[in-house]
Amino acid sequence: MSTAASWGTVREDDAHLADHARARFAAGGEHVLATRTLIGTPRLSAARVGWWGDEMWFGCSEGAARDLRADARVGLLAAPDGDRADEVKVSGRAVELVGDARAAVVDGCGAEGELFVLRVRSVALTVPSLLGPARVLRWDASSVT
Repeated sequence: MSTAASWGTVREDDAHLADHARARFAAGGEHVLATRTLIGTPRLSAARVGWWGDEMWFGCSEGAARDLRADARVGLLAAPDGDRADEVKVSGRAVELVGDARAAVVDGCGAEGELFVLRVRSVALTVPSLLGPARVLRWDASSVT
């Protein structure tokens, strides 16, 4: 897997919001995630978020990985810069469970052995706005093999 950060096609005309989204995720910092399953059960996990190629990768607990594959919603509850939460929605059909964090060299995620790496092929990021309703940025890397 290439570690060169790049982004897929941003399906959004607003370059400022695209830059904001890039800045939030490109660093691959620590985030606290809450995953909500289809029946509404919350789970908390720490994750390291980053982009490689046109795909978003992050480490999470095995339980959260199962939730995501079942079409869960992920809310970013905390970020290193202290910004308020954004919401990331991923479809279970777009999520591939790749392996444990050690195998993918995604460190800083928490205790070894309990973290799994997910490769997300499409993402919708809701970006809050002070000037009106939140805007949605979408990435689709379904053509990436």
